[in-house]
Amino acid sequence: MNKRIAKLLSDFGFFVFGKFYGSLGEPSPIYITSKKLYSHPDKMQAVSEEIAKFMKGKNIDLVAGTMVSGTPLAMAVSLASHKPFIYLRQKKRKDGSIVTLLEGLYRKGENVLVVDDGIGTGKTKERFIKKLQKKGLVVNHVLVLYDAGVGHLPFYEKNKITIHSFVRHNDLVKYMVSNGYISKKLANYMYDIWKNLKIWQKDQKKWDEFVAIARSEGFNGSSK
Repeated sequence: MNKRIAKLLSDFGFFVFGKFYGSLGEPSPIYITSKKLYSHPDKMQAVSEEIAKFMKGKNIDLVAGTMVSGTPLAMAVSLASHKPFIYLRQKKRKDGSIVTLLEGLYRKGENVLVVDDGIGTGKTKERFIKKLQKKGLVVNHVLVLYDAGVGHLPFYEKNKITIHSFVRHNDLVKYMVSNGYISKKLANYMYDIWKNLKIWQKDQKKWDEFVAIARSEGFNGSSK
């Protein structure tokens, strides 16, 4: 775990605990307020500097970030690492259909580091990486600030893509409770949720208890 990043993100509330729903519609106990991070240039600089350190000695030609949360981060990393930045954007055609365009200068066969604020099931980044691969680009590394630690991610294993993170879920919880950001009671719920996720998905009472504790400690608690 990168303690500099863990402290920086914990200090200004990058992580919010409660019951939140991601792009796939499944409940998660944590919400990443990446937009809040992007509004703090000093913190963005610190994060991008750490990512630039990670990149040293690795075969990386380009930096890319997922739509939309990863794009500002990738641009900051590009400035810190002096590596070119590419991104995807969607354009609406006259017939109403949507086409995805890859913007920036690149050559077939170049190696891309994909950066993002976090990863759970990895499905969003999987779709993003497939679009890069169709353009002839190579992705061997993904770096995220937070890794939920979901576990087995077949696409990444099959494509030999290594997922790197500055903070993993259990390490984050341990750090936050040890440094007084959250209580031991809330921490125990956080440990149990990912360990027994299938049980939690069917038990609304557990979620209600967890959300109540999160709110009592100053967190928003829920997105629905």
